[in-house]
Amino acid sequence: MILVSRVSFIFMLLILSTSCKSQEETVTEVNLKECINEKVNNDIKGAYGKEPFDFYKFILEIENKLTEEKVLTNNKKESYLNLLKEIQKSQSLKHNEARKKLIKISDQYGFGFNLFTINDAIFNQCPYKASKDNKDGEGKLI
Repeated sequence: MILVSRVSFIFMLLILSTSCKSQEETVTEVNLKECINEKVNNDIKGAYGKEPFDFYKFILEIENKLTEEKVLTNNKKESYLNLLKEIQKSQSLKHNEARKKLIKISDQYGFGFNLFTINDAIFNQCPYKASKDNKDGEGKLI
């Protein structure tokens, strides 16, 4: 159970590692956001009966909670990488408390970081679809 929680927490951090706040929006990113919101909300509605929500606002809420709890120093990539290194080294009370608060936020939305269909949509299906639909050229990295 602890391993599943740690893996789920690491997946969440990987999602956040690109930090929604620090990104400029392009057409491809708009397509990516739309795809992720559609897929996430379809899965959550079907699995938990929860109302649709904006995935990026949800992720920003989590990022803000991590910053408030001083688990992250800022929303830059380096801060997330440092956090991942810290999590690997120890099982500190600070990280465990932050994880519990993040799970509480996730439960409010009905979002499960450990659902394969959601992770597949976020990391595989939607980036591929947004890249493919990009008018500037197929296969562009997002």
